[in-house]
Amino acid sequence: MASPDRLGFDSVGGNGSHPATSTKERGLSTINEQAASFFARIGRADLKDKLTSKSPWIDFTMEVYSQEHGLLGGGGLGILKGDTGIEAQRLGLPLVIFTLFYPKRMTQILDKDFYQQDIPTDPVSPADLGYEKVLDTKARANGDEIRLSVYKVSDLPVYVLYEPGLEYQYPGENNIDHRLYQDAMLAFGGVKAFRALGLTPPVIQIDEAPTALVPLAEMDLLCQQGLSLDESKAEVRSKTIFTNHTLVNAAGAVFTAQQFERYVIKNLETEEVRQWLRSLIGENNGSLGLSRLAKAISGSIIQNS
Repeated sequence: MASPDRLGFDSVGGNGSHPATSTKERGLSTINEQAASFFARIGRADLKDKLTSKSPWIDFTMEVYSQEHGLLGGGGLGILKGDTGIEAQRLGLPLVIFTLFYPKRMTQILDKDFYQQDIPTDPVSPADLGYEKVLDTKARANGDEIRLSVYKVSDLPVYVLYEPGLEYQYPGENNIDHRLYQDAMLAFGGVKAFRALGLTPPVIQIDEAPTALVPLAEMDLLCQQGLSLDESKAEVRSKTIFTNHTLVNAAGAVFTAQQFERYVIKNLETEEVRQWLRSLIGENNGSLGLSRLAKAISGSIIQNS
């Protein structure tokens, strides 16, 4: 198989054995130009020479929607990320998406008075959909160690983290314990997972405030490797892009210090990062919004209305 070029796009067809079609070549040429322009706008022109299959752009999101692949998470963001994954797969782009797999789902109907009703369906697992299990990882919550299974979605550059207790997507109010539990599972389990897969991303994109724990988890791992707090923060900021798609308060949950202690700080291995987070919570009167956390440790912020 031919080596990928410096943007990481395969110079061969989808199965690795046939020359790319002229249509695909033209499409990749356009993508190369657009990518180079985008990298320059975010101050990362160097990414043009860094993105490869082993050093991909990694995107963390709480939702991905692609009905044909059994991914039924979310609304507009989910559809956007589903389409992103489909196009990345079609064009051979160096992009990988990490999300959660929610085993409990709803089907929606209109009753006789035309009111929407949500009807629970039977729980489903990634194995039920034929996804390939690639590894196990773990995270902590409320004093318990939670084992998470990581599956690769068939025909998409998407990995899902799964355990039955994840239940429904977006249950209840956005500041309940279970929401922070889900956020922590994706962040701490997901960062361990991409490292176990041998991926070294020059860019980590976090979508919406609930993924703000991802760069925090990365900071903690860098400190474990011997970097100082300031060095790890600078390294994380240099490669983290926070994309805020929903410019309303409902998208930015605020959690108390007690909730952070139970679901976030128990996952941090280094005292420097624990104290940094506690200090940030203290500066905000004993609670912290995830949007504020994301802004504190992201080097670039993109707001989409």
